[in-house]
Amino acid sequence: MSYVQLEVTRTNLSGVETDITYDIEQVTVRRGMDQKANTVQVVLKNAYVSNDRHRWVSEDNQLVWEEDEGITIKCKYNEDGTALSDDDILTIADALEFNAKMEDDRTPLTIKAVDKTFNLLNQQIPQAITLADGLTSGEIIQKIIQLATYNQDGSGTFSVTANLQVEATYDLQKDSATPGIQTKRINDTNFPIISMAKVYKPVYEWIDDLSTIEATNNFDGRDSSLATDDEESPVQNRKMKYYVDKDNNFRWFYPDNDIDYTITIGAVSSGNDDVKSYNLTKTTFDVINFVIYNGGMDMYGVGTLNYYFDETTKSKKLLTKYKAYNDIALVLIQNEINSGNLVGNTSGAFTFQGNRYENDTYGFETSWGVDTTGFSDDDYNDSLRAEIDRRCKQRARAFTARRGNPRWKGSIVLNGRNLLPGETILLTSYVHGINNQILRITDITHVITRSVWQATLQVEEDDPIVGTT
Repeated sequence: MSYVQLEVTRTNLSGVETDITYDIEQVTVRRGMDQKANTVQVVLKNAYVSNDRHRWVSEDNQLVWEEDEGITIKCKYNEDGTALSDDDILTIADALEFNAKMEDDRTPLTIKAVDKTFNLLNQQIPQAITLADGLTSGEIIQKIIQLATYNQDGSGTFSVTANLQVEATYDLQKDSATPGIQTKRINDTNFPIISMAKVYKPVYEWIDDLSTIEATNNFDGRDSSLATDDEESPVQNRKMKYYVDKDNNFRWFYPDNDIDYTITIGAVSSGNDDVKSYNLTKTTFDVINFVIYNGGMDMYGVGTLNYYFDETTKSKKLLTKYKAYNDIALVLIQNEINSGNLVGNTSGAFTFQGNRYENDTYGFETSWGVDTTGFSDDDYNDSLRAEIDRRCKQRARAFTARRGNPRWKGSIVLNGRNLLPGETILLTSYVHGINNQILRITDITHVITRSVWQATLQVEEDDPIVGTT
């Protein structure tokens, strides 16, 4: 007979570890892909001890917990009596806030904590990467993460590890025992070099933009070492996914269809008692597969109207939505003014918000990372328009990715397992005619007491593959 084995350890600011499992009332751990913060909530009983003191109050009547103290949570269903190991770690987090509550003769202390994802993804990093730097999306992501997580203790280490995978091919990288940032595309070619610049934008915005199809394909031929990719049938035909794992390793990967778990419901032979319930919806209305967008006015005051069609759509109808992305041009041009690339001049060739500007001698790097050496005014404006269109297309693609096709999405509740966000489930339910459906785990919420451990999985079908493979 299996039983829940839980271990919760507190590490104070002096590095002293204490097992606090005995006082645990409930633990909730939430982990997910593309999350700005993975969260932990630990409810301690904090019962009365003696001399008017409760468990987590010092002799001088002060709460003994402090911000940034560490919490390590291990858990498994024990079937063979073996001890917990590092393989059973669900998360390692830092205490962030404390909730004191008294009701019905109970005095629980609730500790809310976050893992390294919070500090990493919400930091704001100013950086300009040009094509001359010769960096790919993954290499830029590594650079940004290291800037955000450098330990200030002089050790030369980082609080989040961002390793580029060294395996020679994509197949070897995705099967690696030490996954990190993939450096090979699905056809075993390198990712193309890319330029990107942001001024005090959070790390998650950097990673989101660097994970798009536009950033991981060589559509514009910017990388002369690679062939120019076909936009209608790109090499990287899905957006890259990412998350920080329980060991604080950053993972950036292509979401392929390899199956990690198989779940069958409703078959007499399946014997799958682990699944407690599921609630899945396949949305077939409000489909949008064609976006007409406006990215704002260029430096000659000319509009940038264009369109994006989701070629993965299975709808037989053209279902259109207009999106105004005027802020894209406004931000780009304002950044050029702020950086001194555009200077005010009443006879200047360019106009912006009723004022005239001229270039500040070509040869500078634009705020979007392009070297303007040898440029004319028309070249400069064309480069701006290309960047506006690229950013508009990214937004339009992200918009239709969730609306271009009906897809299964919802939740599955099962007995606790140490699953990972990003893993896939092959689900068959004879109850509702769901047959061999691949669903990706996007979010996991573990709720654990001393005797029960349940995991609620948020799952959904992947974005459709763009083009043909």
